[in-house]
Amino acid sequence: MSGTTRGMTTRSRSKGTGSPSLREPDALDTSRDSSVSYRTDDEDESEDSSSPMSRGKRTSDDTRSSPDPSPLPRKNLYPKLSTKDTPESKPTKRTGRLYPDIHKESEKEKRLQEEEKRSPPKRNTNQASENTSSSGNMFIFVIVIIMLFAAYYLQLHEKFISQNNVSNTYSGVPEKNLYDDFRSNLKELQSAFAEQDRRLWRVIHAPIRRILMEEEPTYPAVLLFVVPKEQSSEKTATCLAQKVLAAVNNTYDIEGLAYINSNSVRNRDSAKEKRDLDDRLKEILEEKYQMGVVVDHIEQLSPFAMLLFHGYCDGDNAPYKKSVIVLVMHTDQDFHVLQNEDAVDDLLFKNWKIGLEEDKIPPLIARVANNKVVVKGEHPNVLKTHC
Repeated sequence: MSGTTRGMTTRSRSKGTGSPSLREPDALDTSRDSSVSYRTDDEDESEDSSSPMSRGKRTSDDTRSSPDPSPLPRKNLYPKLSTKDTPESKPTKRTGRLYPDIHKESEKEKRLQEEEKRSPPKRNTNQASENTSSSGNMFIFVIVIIMLFAAYYLQLHEKFISQNNVSNTYSGVPEKNLYDDFRSNLKELQSAFAEQDRRLWRVIHAPIRRILMEEEPTYPAVLLFVVPKEQSSEKTATCLAQKVLAAVNNTYDIEGLAYINSNSVRNRDSAKEKRDLDDRLKEILEEKYQMGVVVDHIEQLSPFAMLLFHGYCDGDNAPYKKSVIVLVMHTDQDFHVLQNEDAVDDLLFKNWKIGLEEDKIPPLIARVANNKVVVKGEHPNVLKTHC
């Protein structure tokens, strides 16, 4: 039907002009374009959604009525979806730049570097701890090296002394050399104090030899010199006690002699007397590094103060085990009476039972009177020469 309409229209136009003419192809195309109405994509979609059959029919009619193969203009072939009424799809505003400004970033880094230079450097705690640990390790290493050199030097020193047979202090000399030196000194005393019997020298020799030969003795050497009432015996006992201790000190090359007269610490307050005597003993044996001490006139000490020697002369828990303690007790008894060993123990028990409980006296006697000797008086010339 559409083709018939177009033919009629063409003929009516020819009659009006009065001059029949053939229509050029271009004019025909133009008139066809103007007479044919084209649908938009939106219209096609709406029609397609309403009637699929009409879409197929329309396509076939358009194909028959359009002999010209030139492309037709189309509008909105792929239309943009409208987003005006959908708030969910509103475009968000970009807050940053997709490609940062490199020049500004470099300027910012320069400013940060300048601020770091001006600010004080931060202390690296890890590095500081590592430095501290490394310095501590270095200090320990240096100490170990020094100790090794010191041990090597002492070993060479001891070897030199042993080869030359020279006596030295107690810490660096072999015990055998100490004993040989002491025995030599004791023989000289035995020759000088000729009135003393052999038993006296044996009693003196045995405990001191143990101190010299043992590196760590379990208890000190304790000697008790018992003095008869003769005047010459008093001077001889005090002098001989000092000479024996001097022989021990000379073995260790120790100068001086520790001597305590009990009359110097006597006090009506027995507790203070004991405390003063304890201070004197500690000062001598600990601070002055003496090998021993002579305590004269122990009969003048109170029984409570004398109880102090229960600890100093103990066989297991004595505070100064490598030491020599010489006690001198003056009596009013004759020499022949004191020759009996039980007589000396009885005399000690009688003197101490006034201030001590009886069960405490026997242990004290066993500690202080285990090595007791009775001293004879020497000739005045001997005392004048050696004392």
